[in-house]
Amino acid sequence: MKKYLNRKNAIYGALLIGLVLAVVYRDRIKSKFYSIKGKVTGEEEEEQEAQELDYNLMLQKGVKGFEVAELQRNLIKAGANLPNFGIDGNFGDETEAALSAVTGTKAITLNEYISLRNQIKLA
Repeated sequence: MKKYLNRKNAIYGALLIGLVLAVVYRDRIKSKFYSIKGKVTGEEEEEQEAQELDYNLMLQKGVKGFEVAELQRNLIKAGANLPNFGIDGNFGDETEAALSAVTGTKAITLNEYISLRNQIKLA
């Protein structure tokens, strides 16, 4: 009977330690998602990311990064098909073909693309 109680106490002790650790690390994990002003929402994260984009970077085959991913998002919104890789941030053959189909060009900056897209919408 004593062995049973010792095992039971050991299990309760382990659960208590796990609970304490969960509470401690929960605060550390939460702090990653909170800014000084308060909780950062998904929309605010997208706005922060958008502010960091280089809209004048020439996007062409071989370029990688957030700018390419933004272009890929816009191409998909325009009806382009990226079936193999989708939005991966890598300007490869698939992105080049989609860009060529939508704009008729193989390289473009985000500013040029947005300007072209706005012209098409206004027409």
